[in-house]
Amino acid sequence: MTLLGERPTIGPVQTQATPTAAPRVGRAAASLFIALTSLYLLTARGRITSIDEWHVYGTAESLVERRSWELRLPSDDPAGEPVEDVAPAKPERPYSRYSVVPSLLSVPFCKAAEPLADWIGSQPIRPRPLQREIDAGRAPPLAPRDVLQAATTFSSAFVTAATATILFVGLCRLSIGSGAALAATLVFALGTLAWPYSGSLYVQPVAALGLVGVVVSAAIAADAWMAIALMVLFAVRLEFVVLLPVLALHVWRFRRPIGAGVAALVVGAMGGVGLNVLVNLCRGDPWL
Repeated sequence: MTLLGERPTIGPVQTQATPTAAPRVGRAAASLFIALTSLYLLTARGRITSIDEWHVYGTAESLVERRSWELRLPSDDPAGEPVEDVAPAKPERPYSRYSVVPSLLSVPFCKAAEPLADWIGSQPIRPRPLQREIDAGRAPPLAPRDVLQAATTFSSAFVTAATATILFVGLCRLSIGSGAALAATLVFALGTLAWPYSGSLYVQPVAALGLVGVVVSAAIAADAWMAIALMVLFAVRLEFVVLLPVLALHVWRFRRPIGAGVAALVVGAMGGVGLNVLVNLCRGDPWL
């Protein structure tokens, strides 16, 4: 209970973990990450269905195959055919309209799938089934690019599971019971758009990772992690700079001393904006 006349403390909660509390939370967080990743991978559609996803995948494919930032759409490939619900047109600028961060995170998945894609490409080419055969249940032949696309979309499953795990750990660090923290995390992981987006290749899962990281690290006064999360968030969606005044007010109101918090905001903001500028300089593109 708060003593009569004593002002309650509102803001980041500094908790002193017991010797067994931290390992227990760590094991629970690891189990949660593995369980959610497995669920997201099992329910992932494994294919590209929109032009926005093509912008992310095309950049990752260009980085892996041609060491280039230049975007390559299905219409640019003479042997390729546009996928369902995608009507790509030649862009005015040969680069993705979105951040390169999701593409960079997808590169390891694309590289890991290359041996399987090469093996698929070495198999005898089967004739493409007619539409009536497809309607009857005969699947079209698998192409090497299908394998690369499926593997690349799996990156969002890991990103979304990591976002939920960070949320769970942050709630536990704020002295919220593990049961309540787990329940709140499962609501986010299974009861919001996080689940359907975990099977896509949009930029939103990475943006959610950065946003949750910023909020959680600010709440528990983890300055180094707040700087890293800000870099990720601003590098993915530069419009999130509107959060800086709110974060600055939080640091000024609840942090004593405020030097470390201000330094984290400055480093994170400069790092995120600087990454956008650096990428655009490297590819000769004036757009942010």
